[in-house]
Amino acid sequence: MNTKKLSELMDHSNVEAVIGLSPENVLYSSGTNIITQQMLRERLALTVFPRSGKPVLIVCGIEESLASKETWIEDIRVYVEFQESPIDILVEVLKENNLEKSRIAIEVDYLTYKYAEELKQNLPNVEICVAEPIFNQLRAIKSNEEVEILRHASTITTNVMMEAFNEASPGITEKDLAANMITKLIAQGADKHEFLVIGTGERSQIIHPLAQDITIESGHVLKVDFGGKFKGYFSDVARTVLIGDATPRQEYVLSNLAEIHQEIIHSVKPGVYFRDLYNKCKDLFQKKNLPFFMPHIGHNMGIVLHEEPVISPMNDEVLEENMVINIEPICIDNESKSGYHLEDLVRVGKDGPDILTGSPLTEHPLRIK
Repeated sequence: MNTKKLSELMDHSNVEAVIGLSPENVLYSSGTNIITQQMLRERLALTVFPRSGKPVLIVCGIEESLASKETWIEDIRVYVEFQESPIDILVEVLKENNLEKSRIAIEVDYLTYKYAEELKQNLPNVEICVAEPIFNQLRAIKSNEEVEILRHASTITTNVMMEAFNEASPGITEKDLAANMITKLIAQGADKHEFLVIGTGERSQIIHPLAQDITIESGHVLKVDFGGKFKGYFSDVARTVLIGDATPRQEYVLSNLAEIHQEIIHSVKPGVYFRDLYNKCKDLFQKKNLPFFMPHIGHNMGIVLHEEPVISPMNDEVLEENMVINIEPICIDNESKSGYHLEDLVRVGKDGPDILTGSPLTEHPLRIK
């Protein structure tokens, strides 16, 4: 985490401490991937960053050994689950830093009502504000280490999809294809499979269908959106494949969607407005007579699947170097009764796009024969 940037944001927000609570921001700010925190909401882990003091990591006792091996934070405080409250430890840390009457930023979207009331009762004079915008701004610009993790994750995911498509043939089921992709993803280094959206035929028109025991048939379109986790970071790649003998309309839609996808990616550079990328994509759809419905055409990504900023018509921000953006135009075409989705991860480079999925962008349209 960029601690210098954090200090600047704290000054700008006029807060004396920033506190992370969510599994994502605890991982981001401490380097510790506490998986039980993702499943057990009451088992809080917290990172505390006082403006004038040293950072503190607060964890449940059974996670102390993991935290001590993974985190860069030297001061680790431990509470005993069911006997002590993590909020009591937080209150101690804030009092040690003379912040009983200060303005602090905390992730209010993750803080339960019970813990929020406990904090208010123990520190009634503390002014609480939201920490989410601070963390969002911190995570928007990726470090070189983060970029390489995301490149590794995205390239493996892309390669796994291509391998699975090359091994498939008409007659395979969605579930068989999905199982092959998931097995390959884990075998090639993912810590876990996170999601797999797959639909063939008319089911490809559904935005997020799950794999069914349905045969992939010649003449159909297959739409796949696939991602895993690598060291706590997501991969997220989408491809659309023509099965066997495609119709002229299927060929037209997918080929033109691929052209739009390429043009938007090649428009990614520092200083470009997010809203302009969105509007350019919309204009290209209209020029090619493709139906356009998307509220956004891409999003930042890292330890959260959809991070800020997003490529929407309401976003007045500009792209900055080392932002990492998923570009993902989608077309739901009634004429061919099919859905089409392409998605690649792109780093905003100084002189243009750096495609982290390793795609040459010339592989479309893909086919299973």
